[in-house]
Amino acid sequence: MAGKIDKLSDNDIDKIANLLDDRLALLATKEFVREEIGGVRSEMKTLENNLKTYIDEGIETVMEGIDNLSKQLAEKERVDKIAKWAKEVGEKVGVRIDI
Repeated sequence: MAGKIDKLSDNDIDKIANLLDDRLALLATKEFVREEIGGVRSEMKTLENNLKTYIDEGIETVMEGIDNLSKQLAEKERVDKIAKWAKEVGEKVGVRIDI
């Protein structure tokens, strides 16, 4: 066993690397990439659905707020008209009304 060496030469390592590169390249360029693309697509779809949900909820909240504000404004205008009418009536009958 005089010819046996326990070390790999650079040439041996290059040969092994070339063999592995050829075999791994097929995996990396096909199945691995397909799986990664599928995962990214799935994640993007989930994010898109979440974003749509958040936007829809946000729009509903804003619209409810606008409706409530509109109702409050209409009520305030009604109260202001009644107060103005009460003051005018009070002036005509000689009673001062502070509202």
